[in-house]
Amino acid sequence: MLRDREEVLITPLQENAQETLLLSVEDHPDWIELEQLPATFRLPAHVPAHTAYFDEERLQFPLLLRHWQAGDRIRPLGMKRTKKVSDLLTDAKTSLHEKEKARVLCSGDKLVWVIGHRISEDAKLSDETKRVLRITVKQ
Repeated sequence: MLRDREEVLITPLQENAQETLLLSVEDHPDWIELEQLPATFRLPAHVPAHTAYFDEERLQFPLLLRHWQAGDRIRPLGMKRTKKVSDLLTDAKTSLHEKEKARVLCSGDKLVWVIGHRISEDAKLSDETKRVLRITVKQ
């Protein structure tokens, strides 16, 4: 149960609520898909919120999937400066319940994806991308 502004929300516990997971292309849970794609791959016109595409060479493995923490910062795609994850979620008008469940994907010491929201400028695809990594987190 969670009080969010003027509402009380009652939701079931999350099944995949493990605190922290290490991910690699070869080793990941079945509710996460990691697929390597050739550089000739072109982004579809519409990318679902829980799917992201990264320049695989700009990632450090294993990747770390965890719940966001106070003070976490990301450099959102298209921005020069970093932004607090809490501010990003607030700007997106995310409910308190969804904020509580929000997860991030880390590569080395950098946060590269606020899942369902924004990817980082630090791991984006570019003209120099040789291998694309598609990650989908099933809900």
